[in-house]
Parts: sequence; C-alpha cells; structure tokens
Amino acid sequence: MLHSEVLRQLGFALQGIIPRTIDEIFNIIHREESKKESKIQHEIQVSYVEVYLSKVKDLLNPLNGKGNLRIRESFEKGIYVEGVTQKLVSSTTEVHRAISIGESNKIIGEGRNFASSILALKVKQTDKETRVQRTSTVSFSDLAGLPRKYSKLSKKMDSTLRRRQFETLSALGQVLKALTQRIKHVPYRDLKLTRLLSDSIGGNAKTCILVTASPAFLDMEKTLRSMRWGRRARLVTNNPKVDSSAATFEDAKRRAPPHAQAT
Repeated sequence: MLHSEVLRQLGFALQGIIPRTIDEIFNIIHREESKKESKIQHEIQVSYVEVYLSKVKDLLNPLNGKGNLRIRESFEKGIYVEGVTQKLVSSTTEVHRAISIGESNKIIGEGRNFASSILALKVKQTDKETRVQRTSTVSFSDLAGLPRKYSKLSKKMDSTLRRRQFETLSALGQVLKALTQRIKHVPYRDLKLTRLLSDSIGGNAKTCILVTASPAFLDMEKTLRSMRWGRRARLVTNNPKVDSSAATFEDAKRRAPPHAQAT
C-alpha cells in the first residue's frame, strides 16, 4: 500500500463524528446528483451559534445583532435564530473553513466551559421539474456541563457562572421530565438553549445523544449525574416527519376550516 494511502486512511480513522458526518452528507449528495436520471438540485447552508449566559452569539459573524441574536418562531420556519449568518457551502472544505472561523470566535478563558454551541447544516432539495422543496437540518449540539471550580476565576465570577449553568441544566431536566411524564406544558421557553433544541428533544427530528464520562475517581459524581441524565433522555419520543413545500401546503389545507378549504 502506498504511503500516501496509509496516511489518508489513518487521517479518516482519527476523524471525529462531525467531520465524518459532513463527509457522508456530501458523498450522498454527489452520488445522487451524478445519476443521469437525477432531477434533484441541492443547496447547503451552514450556521454556527454559541449560547452563553442567555445570549445567542453568531460565531460566523460575532458583531451580528451586537452579539445577542433573538430567537423567533413561525409556521414556515419553526424555531429559528433571527438574522443568523447562513453561509452557502458546496464542499466539505468550505464547511470545515466555516467551523474554523466559528471556533476562533468562541468565548475564551474559563467561561468557555460554561458555553454551549450549535452547528447546523441546512440541506434544501429541489425537484427541478415539480419545484417541490424538501428541507432537512443536521444539528450538532455541544452542551456545557458543570465543571469543578477553577482557581483562575474569582470566587464571585465562579459562583455566578456555576449558578447560571446549574439553571441551564435544571431547565433541560425539567423539559425531559415533562416529556417523559407526558405533561402537557413543556417548558421549552424557560431558556434560550432549550427553545433552540426543541426540535431535537421531543420534536420533529431524529436525535442521537452522546454522554461523555470520565474514568477518574474524582469525577465519579459528575459521571453518575451524566449517566442519569442520559438515561432520562432515552425515554423521550420524537415525531420526525417530512418537511417539504408540498407537505406543508397539504398540512395547512387539512387544518384549515371548511369554508377556507372551499376557496
């Protein structure tokens, strides 16, 4: 085997979940578009946000919205971040370049341990003949945990950050509790992070949750807490469905009152 081929395979083996998923998405698209009978046109956009102390920051344009974007909701878009940068990409290289820009704009210092981030790839499929569109979004959410105290932080700052992060984790716990116990009111709106994750947790999505653990004895309490959180999250049932312009029209038509349907 050639040396370059060995390095190529070794590089792939060392890749994480996000690079592998991005590669697979583009491989599927290229295979589909290379078919002679293919009638589908694809468009991919990437966005990257950070949620820190109840503020939503656009990592691809940190000055956007003065560093604090608003979360909106509409029938057409669902839950979305108003004005967030959605960069049009056509290759894995362009996606990785966008991720690098986002990583460089994340909060620095110990506060980074308390920030969560959401990387989203929006894939729009358009039938060239019927013009029917289908939209899918692949989101990668990195949720902050509750780290131990750090000597570099002042006691006041450390206490404030830990309290806010505890509130975040508690809000996530309340959402999971409401979903698993079939409570009618799910408190997604209590926190910006839970509102952004509403599709992933009990909504219109297929979700995979990875819970990280440490083998260190000092981290035993945190590991057990993480495992309990993951066990509760497994009980949540999502309701994924096709999101297309045609399906949206038919759903709206069925929900409309009789006199509206007649017109």
